[in-house]
Amino acid sequence: RMMMLGIKFGGDVPFKTVFLHSMVLGEDGQKMSKTRGNVVDPVSLIDEFGADSLRFYLSTMAGQDQGIIFSRARVEGYRNFCNKLWNAARFVRMNLDGYDPAWFQREVIAGETLFARDRAALWILSRALEVAVEVGALFEQFRLDLAAHAIYQFVWGEYCDWYLELAKGDLGGDAPAELRQLTQGTLATVLDVILRVLHPIAPFITEAIWQELPRPPGDPASLMIADYPRVTDWRGEGEERHPWRMAGPYPHFGRLMQDARVIAAREDIGRLIDVVVAARGLKAEFKLSPGKRVEVVVRCDDADVRGAIADQAEAIVRLARLSGLRVVDASEALPREVATRVVRGVEVILPLVGVIDIDAEKARLEKEIGKLEKDAAGLDRKLQSAGFLAKAPPEVVAKDRARREQIAVDLETLQATLRSLG
Repeated sequence: RMMMLGIKFGGDVPFKTVFLHSMVLGEDGQKMSKTRGNVVDPVSLIDEFGADSLRFYLSTMAGQDQGIIFSRARVEGYRNFCNKLWNAARFVRMNLDGYDPAWFQREVIAGETLFARDRAALWILSRALEVAVEVGALFEQFRLDLAAHAIYQFVWGEYCDWYLELAKGDLGGDAPAELRQLTQGTLATVLDVILRVLHPIAPFITEAIWQELPRPPGDPASLMIADYPRVTDWRGEGEERHPWRMAGPYPHFGRLMQDARVIAAREDIGRLIDVVVAARGLKAEFKLSPGKRVEVVVRCDDADVRGAIADQAEAIVRLARLSGLRVVDASEALPREVATRVVRGVEVILPLVGVIDIDAEKARLEKEIGKLEKDAAGLDRKLQSAGFLAKAPPEVVAKDRARREQIAVDLETLQATLRSLG
């Protein structure tokens, strides 16, 4: 009808591209109907959670080819994401005293200062531009769900969880002035890229934050008319074709992504993250509180890798909340009572003597293993029962099978931990 009316009264088709999405169902999985009482008023959702949260939720569900079962909890989850972004932006603004956007544009974006100083800045800038290109391509394919997931994971899992924490060490009063300026500019520039990429999905919060950011002269007055960080120039042919320049606050995409120093920095930061996660995991494995300060040993036979980890020791100690970090050659002998995890060919080792009561820990593990073995035996009997399999709802059977698989994983972990105690 709209097509016919547009041609009749406007002389042209009103639109040439149509996006079809699945039907949004009630939380009971049924078509929304007043008689069923499962209709959700979007205005009340906007009042409760905000328009951006609802838009984000609907974007993440837009790629499903079946009915979308509405979930109030998911909308609330995306409100939490918006709060996370708002708090991250507040942290950035609070740490921009003395920041000069013109200096960053001249010395870092157009110069070589970035490449000489900071692995973390190289890592997060390259990842931000990579995500911008990925999300832009997904928008063009109308994969709003994948685009929303990609930007969500980057903002929460990389920018907030890791880069903001790494940056804190370079923002203190004792940090060199140039390093502080570089860190400030990286925080602001990556946030700028995030806001431009996220704006089509969450226009209100992104505009509000963008208006508060210091920006170089020449930027538009509103994020609505700012350039999306899209690729504007490509190099190479065929399989060798790759992005070279892009619109937005950091145009030199190709130079950044092709530089060997950037590739090395990404590997180093990835290893740092893995070491920190492993150290935290070892503490949790033995029921140590996150704030418990213990020494961790990193053992590796590659001298270059040892050097890179030693350079990042302060950040690793701070992020994993350790008392110290020793980086040693793979040939160095260690006490018998240790717990170990291996990441990227690096051993992350927690010496246990003096940290835990070894005998008490063995007793705890044996008790927990015994309980899990009893649970596993009960589930095995249940899942081998023809009567249960014939009568139980499929979702109940699937839940029990998943529980049995998880018990097997947990048992293997606990038994390995027990063996490490001698």
